[in-house]
Amino acid sequence: MEDSEPQDSDNIIQDTSAPEDNGSNDSGPEETEVKSVLNPEGASDTAETLFMARNLRRMDGENQVYVRRRLAQKLERQQEDLKKKQESENKTKPQNAGNAHGSNCKLLIMTCFLLPSLLLAIVCLLSSLIRNEKELNYYMLGLSNFEMGQYESALWWFLKDLEVQEAIEDEAAQINARVGVADAYRLLGKTDQATFQFNTALQLAQLTGNLHGQMQVYFSMGDMEKEQFHSPRTAIQYYEQALALPENLGDIRKERMAYIKLGLANYENKEYETALEWDQKFLMISQNNGNKIKEITAHKNAVDSYKALGRPDQARYHYQSALTIAKETGNKQEQMNIYLGLGDLHRKQLHEPQESHKYYTEMLALAKDLGNKDDERLAYNRLGLASGSYQALGKLDQARSHYQSAINIAIEIGNKQEQMDIYLGLGDLHREQLHEPHESHKCYTEMLTLAKDLKRKNMERLAYNRLGLACGDMQDNEAALEWHQKNLMLSKEHENKNEPLIAHKNTARSYQALSKPDQARSHFQSALDIAMETGNKQEQIDIYLGLGDLHREQLHEPQESHKYYTEMLALAKEIESKEDERLAYGRLGVACEVMQDNEAALGWYQKYLEMSQTGEDKTEQITVHKRIAASYQALGKLDQARSHYQSALDIAMETGNKQKQEDITKSLANL
Repeated sequence: MEDSEPQDSDNIIQDTSAPEDNGSNDSGPEETEVKSVLNPEGASDTAETLFMARNLRRMDGENQVYVRRRLAQKLERQQEDLKKKQESENKTKPQNAGNAHGSNCKLLIMTCFLLPSLLLAIVCLLSSLIRNEKELNYYMLGLSNFEMGQYESALWWFLKDLEVQEAIEDEAAQINARVGVADAYRLLGKTDQATFQFNTALQLAQLTGNLHGQMQVYFSMGDMEKEQFHSPRTAIQYYEQALALPENLGDIRKERMAYIKLGLANYENKEYETALEWDQKFLMISQNNGNKIKEITAHKNAVDSYKALGRPDQARYHYQSALTIAKETGNKQEQMNIYLGLGDLHRKQLHEPQESHKYYTEMLALAKDLGNKDDERLAYNRLGLASGSYQALGKLDQARSHYQSAINIAIEIGNKQEQMDIYLGLGDLHREQLHEPHESHKCYTEMLTLAKDLKRKNMERLAYNRLGLACGDMQDNEAALEWHQKNLMLSKEHENKNEPLIAHKNTARSYQALSKPDQARSHFQSALDIAMETGNKQEQIDIYLGLGDLHREQLHEPQESHKYYTEMLALAKEIESKEDERLAYGRLGVACEVMQDNEAALGWYQKYLEMSQTGEDKTEQITVHKRIAASYQALGKLDQARSHYQSALDIAMETGNKQKQEDITKSLANL
């Protein structure tokens, strides 16, 4: 029976971003610029006021308060200057009663003339401040919604901001707004609109000589190529154009961002050596700059490149370097992530289960210390995934214990998706390694209930598959057939042809176990049709094996079985599958033996023996020697038969297989 496996979910993905270290020399976001407010010498009061008000939207909160204070102080100075001027004029006039009346009249006229202008200036200033505060809010609201993943709302605010910037002809702000609009469009899947906005922003940035704007557009266009168009090669071209600009700008943060993006894009393009070169540049610039957060990220990116290159020792070195920094800075969350990565590395590539267990245990301790239930569950999950390693260590009970702990946490936090995944893993552990099909059946039943509750058709289908396998292991073939038929019904709706193929095979084997060979043959043939349609030669090999066994054992048609085994052998040689080739030789020998073609049977068995001797399966070698001995005996060549029986007996004694020793001794006595 075959498992229908979900995709592996514990692959490490390169870090694409990390928060800036506030203690570094280059604080601030990676991909945005905060422009300073200029105060050009010799500018008129009105021009300066408008310039300052227009630039309020580009500042942070402290700068806005500072500028508003400056504007208020300027207004107060203007009023004070006016008052001093009036007092000075009064002092130059003769101080007598008659002139006093005239002076008062002039003062009244001047006040009446200046007061409306002064009031108008105040109103204009306040209006400008209010308007620019709204402009600032438009952009910041767009950015806030964007960061929260609310791209429709972000788009609305960015479009409002763009409308304002076009009205006041602020070209630099227009570029920022258009990039915001374009990024929102691309993440909404509207790539045509995004492309138009990016191109417009780029043209404006080039026309005005705005290098920062050009770089911002190149980065975002590269991201669209990589993430939406799945073309990392084209993304690399945009990132390289962005990288050429910092040499003129002297912007270390942007240069570092270019290294990050180029490393990630080359990694996705499977250019791992090139990706590693960019990762190393990213690491160097982070070390020189003293940015510990970025240095950790750079080490982790280098890890992924080294892992992809099949160099786990170097990957381990960079993990350890990242871990040292995380400990120095007291970053427990990063320590936890690195322990997870180290555990996976030792489990998957270095094949050191004891080391992986150690790192997962460290991760678990930190997760409990931080009160992080999700990471605690993940640690238990990883300790459970290491069940294969526990089997080698004879610690399957520990694997089961960690799975159970993970279930308890998932139930406690109400995470039904995780409960479902853990029941699947725990069921597989009981069925495949603890050989407890009844316990596995309980786990798969819980999984099915949750899948239906969450309306997860893919997991419901997988639960049917596993329940069928568990019932098959319990020899409850009628129940197994029902589960596999339900799996088959749902699988037909799936776009992946491999799903119904596996369901047909499992249904065929259930019918075979129920001694219903005609129905079994029908489902094997349906599976074969799909395998040939999709060009899946490995599946064709497996189905030819099943059809051959069915025709030989239940339909009693050895000639037909020989035909299928021959097809199996040809495909095994074509795809260079030594295991399947060896198996085909054995089956062909059995088919010829049933047809009493002992010479042909002997030839196939000898090829089978030659290939089996390169393996470590001693039981298989005993079987082949016995088959060859029986063929020689049928041909009347008793000396050769005795020799192979003796070889089989020697191996049985070497392995301590008492039952085999008794059987072979009887065969020798009958010669």
